[in-house]
Amino acid sequence: MILEEILETIAANPYSVNIGAPRVEVDPESKGKTVMLTLPVKYSLKENLISDMLRSLPYSGVRHDGTLTSIEFARNKFPISGNLMNRINMGEFRIIPVVMLLDQTGGVHTTILDSSDPYWQKKSGSRDRTRTEHIFSPLVAFTVSGWSLQVTMEAVDIEAEYIVEMARSDVAQLSEVVVEFVPEPELRKFLATTL
Repeated sequence: MILEEILETIAANPYSVNIGAPRVEVDPESKGKTVMLTLPVKYSLKENLISDMLRSLPYSGVRHDGTLTSIEFARNKFPISGNLMNRINMGEFRIIPVVMLLDQTGGVHTTILDSSDPYWQKKSGSRDRTRTEHIFSPLVAFTVSGWSLQVTMEAVDIEAEYIVEMARSDVAQLSEVVVEFVPEPELRKFLATTL
């Protein structure tokens, strides 16, 4: 149970996000009516996440390879429930960043979903206010083998630049940028209630 609680805590949001200053460039071909808004976002693991994980539970093995750390938990020391194994195998611990540009009323003007899933890539053009990018890569992965559970974490920064084309008049209506991390199985429900 302790292992499952710790995995839940880590999976809920293992990331730090730094949203940089947006840049706006007028599209000369639109005679000043359209702009390209560039939004820099930096993703990284929360500080001390790896060391906290190593202190929290008696692991059976750890391997460091440059920026990559793999922590192993033997299944004979930590019995892993069938429910937890299914959740890991079904991708419930994979989270996807959703970048939302909010207007002055707090409503969502534009949503950027950063996912490699072909389903979302196909949906990208179907809604004006939703785009799909593939810049982000998960820095935490959970895998279950026959005899152990492994938690792999990569201590690198992912520098993303999201570019959104919009009407020049819309830029003045934007007030805030929010990044939410949503578990992959909950993505459809989240987008349906947000948009």
